[in-house]
Amino acid sequence: MPIRSMTGFAQSKGQQGEFTFTVNVKSVNHRFLDLHLRLPANSDGVEMRVRKLVKEHMQRGHVEVRDSASCRSVWPRSDRDSARA
Repeated sequence: MPIRSMTGFAQSKGQQGEFTFTVNVKSVNHRFLDLHLRLPANSDGVEMRVRKLVKEHMQRGHVEVRDSASCRSVWPRSDRDSARA
């Protein structure tokens, strides 16, 4: 059953292999569903899936989804330093 109205905030952090990510979702009451996504530049394939997921669970509200991701270096520090020399 979709949520009809919601005011709230949620944050989740995770790691997948070398990538770490943080997802924030903020929602305030709004007459219609007003969805704003703030995703990294290289995540175009994810945007439509996120939109569909939010629309399946919410009918109204101003919803902002922010995702930030970073990648740890594959090389250990000592290897990076010797590669620069």
